[in-house]
Amino acid sequence: MNIGEKRKMQIARNKTMATLIALFLVLTITVTLVALPVANAHTPKWIRVSHIYAAWSPATVGVNQPALIIFWSNWIPQTASGERGDRWKFTLTVTKPDGTPETLGPYTSDPVGGG
Repeated sequence: MNIGEKRKMQIARNKTMATLIALFLVLTITVTLVALPVANAHTPKWIRVSHIYAAWSPATVGVNQPALIIFWSNWIPQTASGERGDRWKFTLTVTKPDGTPETLGPYTSDPVGGG
């Protein structure tokens, strides 16, 4: 066997090893994807009770007097991040002095669920 034939056999052996290693890696990834479970929603469904809180000042407001009303939720919007992301939508029902309700809003919450 001359040097050229030995070199060709060496190259063929290297290609075979590279192919076997690539096949092993592909099969490893495939087995991992098949063996790991797919993410599912929680069963039974979680029931998350939410509460909306409000504070106002002054406690008693007369006709044409300004009032400050602050409201917030006990849950932070889960996908809120900085300037972007989801926000809660609020509508506020205020009872006028004559007993009639007035709906204000809708208001969009800040990233932590308040307005």
